[in-house]
Amino acid sequence: MKILYPINQQTVFPSGFSEVYTLGSVIKLLQAQLDDNYALYLKHPASPYRLNLEESTLRSNIMIHISNEIYFDDFGYDQFDYVFRFYLPERCDHEKLFPIPIGVNSGGSLIYNYGKNSPLCERKYNVFFKGQIHHREQFFKSVAAISIPNSCIEFTDGFAKGDCLQTHQQMLNSSKIILVPRGWSPETFRYAEAFARGCCVITDEPPGQWWHEGSPARFIQDWNQVGEVIQETLASMSETTHLDNRRYYQQKLSPKAIADYIEGVVQKACSSKVA
Repeated sequence: MKILYPINQQTVFPSGFSEVYTLGSVIKLLQAQLDDNYALYLKHPASPYRLNLEESTLRSNIMIHISNEIYFDDFGYDQFDYVFRFYLPERCDHEKLFPIPIGVNSGGSLIYNYGKNSPLCERKYNVFFKGQIHHREQFFKSVAAISIPNSCIEFTDGFAKGDCLQTHQQMLNSSKIILVPRGWSPETFRYAEAFARGCCVITDEPPGQWWHEGSPARFIQDWNQVGEVIQETLASMSETTHLDNRRYYQQKLSPKAIADYIEGVVQKACSSKVA
């Protein structure tokens, strides 16, 4: 698979992006899985406004679009055969536009430490959440109304004002349940991060995408139910829950799962065209 670079820019995306590990791994996998009849371009907020793609009648051009969680930006989509994008999955038609999960936040690193994945019974905290209160006012009120022993729930007053990435990962490793409320958008890094470390997840992320199939998450529509759902989740844990949770991450949310999904979509579409 060939990588398409913007003119005068020989990097796929800026090194500081949270998605560097997930997307870097996906691209590396796709380069091994797809031949040179395919070419990949990564669109992000720092991409140049004008795209100049090489002309090819044999190649299928693929775009992966990241960091477009609020306002749907489809500029340049017409130049590509397939577009895979983070966020706003409801805008995807599953014919040319396809949704993919956002994966974990690596803090700009190409390496991600998944941690030990200890059995849940050995973990210190029953419930963990630390994040900004903005856009989560109802979640805040609901969580403030309950008391769960041996838990850590804290709110900050802005984006990226919580713990450093290493401390955040240590808290995930030490927690049984992670609360995953939506922020600016329904999709959050916490969803994948929690499952990657074997945690249970309670979320209001709307299910319905391909990666939600078989999800062990507890999906709720009303955070006023969170106290009851937490108790049910704690009571249902087994000796293998942490393994089941990480297995789900590996099968649906990991770079390998995303690369396999992209490969499956484009090869199926190409086979249909040939037939």
